[in-house]
Parts: sequence; structure tokens; C-alpha cells
Amino acid sequence: MNLGLCRTLMLQADPCGSSSGSAISVAANMVTVSLGSGTHGSILCPADYNSVVGLKPTVGLTSRAGVVPISSRQDTIGPMARIVADAVHLLDAIVGFDP
Repeated sequence: MNLGLCRTLMLQADPCGSSSGSAISVAANMVTVSLGSGTHGSILCPADYNSVVGLKPTVGLTSRAGVVPISSRQDTIGPMARIVADAVHLLDAIVGFDP
């Protein structure tokens, strides 16, 4: 089932990046926190465009288990939230060994 493209709250705007659904769900108050996968700006760009907090951890700080690899030197998983404190709490919860 294809439901179409992910859109921001402003329908004419570009949500920017593969983690745009995560950023939009936080911006729309559908969730408190969400995870994004970042290779080349895919956490920070959607967070910026949708006015939420996005943290891109150092590669290897969070596990990439289950992530489709694009670049082992850049792939990372990071939190998105409305406020920094929530993003930090989620980051604390996901920090761990990257096999």
C-alpha cells in the first residue's frame, strides 16, 4: 500500500531527508520522541526543517543493528524530540555497543 509522500505541516515545504517521518511525527505532537537514521544529514536536516531537536551521535555510539547499511563510516541512529532534555533521555537509552 502506497500512501504517498511524507509532508510537513506546511504542505508546500520540503520535509528534507529519509528521517522526515520521524521529525514530522514529533513536530505534529503525534509522539514525544522518535528515532532517525543519519548517513548524510538525514537526522539533522529533517529536524531543522520541522523545528524539532535532532541529535546525530558519533558513529558507533549507538548500535546500528537492524539498519540497512549505506556507509559504515557515517551511518548512525539518533533521537529527535521537541525539547533537548527528551532527546538526551532517548540518547541515554540507546547508547550501546555497535557489533
